[in-house]
This record gives sequence, C-alpha cells and structure tokens, in this order.
Amino acid sequence: MTDEMMQPGDLVLVTGITGYMATWVAQGLLAQGYRVRGTYRSTKRLAAIQQLLPKIELVHADLNQDDGWAQALDGVKFLFHVASPQAVASEAHRTATAAAGVDHIFAVALKSPTLKKIVLTSSEAAIAYGKQNRAVYTEEHWTNNQARGLADYLKSKTVEERRAWALVNDPQSNPANVAMTVITPSFVVGPSLVPWARYSAQQVAQLLRVPFRVPLHGYAVDVRDVAAMQIALMNNPAANGTRNLAIGARMSMAEIKHDILVDFKDQGIHGLELPLPVRWLWLLRANTAVADFYPRLLGRVRYAPKHPEFYQYQYTDLRQSLDDMMTQLLRDGLIGSNKR
Repeated sequence: MTDEMMQPGDLVLVTGITGYMATWVAQGLLAQGYRVRGTYRSTKRLAAIQQLLPKIELVHADLNQDDGWAQALDGVKFLFHVASPQAVASEAHRTATAAAGVDHIFAVALKSPTLKKIVLTSSEAAIAYGKQNRAVYTEEHWTNNQARGLADYLKSKTVEERRAWALVNDPQSNPANVAMTVITPSFVVGPSLVPWARYSAQQVAQLLRVPFRVPLHGYAVDVRDVAAMQIALMNNPAANGTRNLAIGARMSMAEIKHDILVDFKDQGIHGLELPLPVRWLWLLRANTAVADFYPRLLGRVRYAPKHPEFYQYQYTDLRQSLDDMMTQLLRDGLIGSNKR
C-alpha cells in the first residue's frame, strides 16, 4: 500500500461530479490546489457545473458501461469514487448499477500505472442493517444483504462496498497494490451546491408531511464535513485499508423536524407533531425494516467509530446544518410554497 500523499497540482478524479456530495469534494480539492477531473452521466447539467467549478475537467462515463473510464482515469493519481445510485424512487436497478460501477471503474483503476489510492464513498447502510439486532455497531460490522425484505438501497451499498474490497484485496485484480479507504457516512444533511439534489429535499419534505413526531434515533453529519473527511482520509496513509464511520452528531428525526418547524415557521414551513405509538410496531418485528428500525425508535442503537483520530476537525453544529440546508432548499424552490 502506498504512503504517498496528494500534492498540489496532482490530478484527482471525482466520479459523479454533478451530485450532492461530489460537488463539495471537488470544490474542496480545487481550493487546496489539486487538479480535478469529474465524470458525468448526463450533459444537461454540465453548464451549471462548469459555472460552479470553472477549473474542472469533465469526462463522460456511465457506471453501467465500460466506455469513458480509461479516459477518465488517464494520468490520475487519486480517485474519489462518489457516484452511486441514490435512495430515490427514480433510480432503477440500484444494486446492479452500484456493483457494475465498481467493476467498470476498478477494472481500469487497479491496472493504472499512475493511480495510488482510492477513497470510496459507502454508507452506514452497509454496516448496521439486515436484522442484526446489535446495540453497538462499529466498522467491523456488515449489513446482512441476504435478509429478506432488506431495502434495495441498503443492499446496493453493501454489495457495492463488498465488491470493491474484494477487488482491492485480490492480488490478481490489484497487481500494483493500489490502496483504498472507505467512508461510511450516517444521515447526510447540509446545503447543496447544485439545485437538483433530490435526496435531501425528498427526505425533508417527507419528514414534514408525516403528522407524527418520529423518535427515530441515529446520527447526522454535514455534507461539508463528509467532503473534508474524504480528503483527510485520502491524505492519511494510516487510514489505508480501513472503513470509517462519519457520524457528526447524535440526533432523532423528531428533533430535526421540530427544529425545522421552529426555525422556518415564518417562511411557511408547517407540520404536525403528534405522538407516535411506537410500541405496537413490535408486533411486526418479523419484518426486516421494522426489526431494524424498532430499536432505533427506542434509542437503543449506537455507533462507535474505531478510528476517530483520522478526522479531528470540529463537526458542523447540527442546527446550523439544518438551517443552511433549509435555506438552500427554499431558495432553489425544492420545498415549501414556492416548490417547483
């Protein structure tokens, strides 16, 4: 595994450059003096990306196809693989696409004469689900993707990450011993640099539509912190070969909803906060989703990162993250009375 760190002027590839997370990663890299290349699937958003990130180089490449990845990786020393199907209804064949993306990209990346390291964006979805019935999760745990009824997004992230580790750890697939580090963020909040980030808008809109206070306990982390942590992991040889939870702050969905309703009442954001009868859900515990989320509704699940020293910065305050996100969603007409 390489101990080489990024140097100003190095060529870095960020996949899925039009996305919520990737734009923040790219902006951070450019600000630190790296040359950044990004891959895109659709041309309809390129003008906005070029305006947002005028110094970026763009290459067309699709997770489901071989075409474009050799060009995208040509001369690249460090790869941030961020692109992955989102947890939104419009994403079809999510698991197959996530796995295909790893196969197509890594087939080129692991044979590259210049590539030194990969940082893969995974998710807590690949760690803590599938009826494991644990009180504490660390990066050593894996979602049981064979659990009947497991949500497709949870399965897709687990399959994707396992496939990536299998390829990286196979000397035949990875003859140059390219290093990899994985980041597994919790619920990501915070503003988007682009006005089409669907996931955050849909999650907030859905939360506000539900008439109950949903005491679903977990962790939230600001998108800007996740981007900064990815860059920090790339530049830390001690992180090579590790998975890393990015969890920011302990929270509950009920608290998030309440804070949004308080802070944005004057901007037309309203919703009900009726008590949720949690206990009766125990009767449905044979269902995988209920089995996974019931203990979270009771606040009985916690995460314990094994390598907190790899990211030693101050996480953004959750209330500030929410306010920044809501301000952006309202400005871009993705939520509220001016929703487009």
